[in-house]
Amino acid sequence: MSYPKEELKKYVLNYFKNKGITVEDIAKEFCSFEGKYSKDLKVSDGVKIINNKVLSDKDILQTIAVGIQLDKLAEKNMLDEPLLSIIKKDLPQFGTDELFGIYIASHFTTAGIANYGYLDQTKNGIAKKLDVSQDHGKHSTVNTFLDDIISSIIASASGYFIHKKD
Repeated sequence: MSYPKEELKKYVLNYFKNKGITVEDIAKEFCSFEGKYSKDLKVSDGVKIINNKVLSDKDILQTIAVGIQLDKLAEKNMLDEPLLSIIKKDLPQFGTDELFGIYIASHFTTAGIANYGYLDQTKNGIAKKLDVSQDHGKHSTVNTFLDDIISSIIASASGYFIHKKD
């Protein structure tokens, strides 16, 4: 049995919407990131790449959905210890969220992976807002996986764009 990809994409996009994130927001960051190398890049180009290339891949959507579920379960205190505290506090020693980001970006060549590493380290824009809004276990907001997912979507779009240009 195969799960409909469009339902999975709708689930992901609805979660993003609930967090105040749109594909256009992500595309703007992609254009800002990639625009220094491609002056004619438009937000609409980013939206198309993100929708038609990155968020059209079932493996990527499934990975994003698992990350979303882990953040949601941690927000509701529905994970066992010590995993609950590790995810809620987004401990620096916890690298599984980065592995999700690397896996997503790896679908778009080594450029996607390299860009993800850079974006994960610099934490700008949406990823920074998500990271800063997370209260690291004090209340309920958990974005441990989501900030990495957003960075990996931008990196993936960039990896696709770089290789499409060649």
